Parts: sequence; structure tokens; C-alpha cells
Amino acid sequence: MNCKGVLKSLKNTLSEQVRFIPDNQLINEVITLQEASELLDCNDSTLRKQVLNGKFKDGEYRKAKGVILFNKNTILQLKERK
Repeated sequence: MNCKGVLKSLKNTLSEQVRFIPDNQLINEVITLQEASELLDCNDSTLRKQVLNGKFKDGEYRKAKGVILFNKNTILQLKERK
């Protein structure tokens, strides 16, 4: 495979790895599950359960290979409501 083919293959692989929300929604800034739980002053297992139970909508979080990342704005809005 030539250099151009390798780059194209790499680009496709990366695109598939980061595809986690609909194309029309972007997450500009993300925080980890642990950071979100610290901001909300709750246990990280609580947030994990909420993700599994569908409490967060597409675009408010992403989950890839066991790692959960949250849209920072979503978490900050939840913090304001507390």
C-alpha cells in the first residue's frame, strides 16, 4: 500500500473510532466521567448508571471502548440546577 493509501486507511479508521454522536451534533469540550462526578459532587458509579439507563441524550455524552466522556456544557447545566 502506498503512502496515500495508508493515510486514507488511517483517516477512515480514526473516523470510525470517533463516531459517537449524530453528524449534526458536535461536542466542543468534553470531560471525563470522574471530572463530571467531581463537578456534580456525586459518585462516578451514579453517572455511569444514568448513562446506562438512558438519562443522557445523544450528544450529551459519548462512550467508546469503555470510556465515558460528557459534554462539559451539559454537566455545567446540571450543576446549576442542583
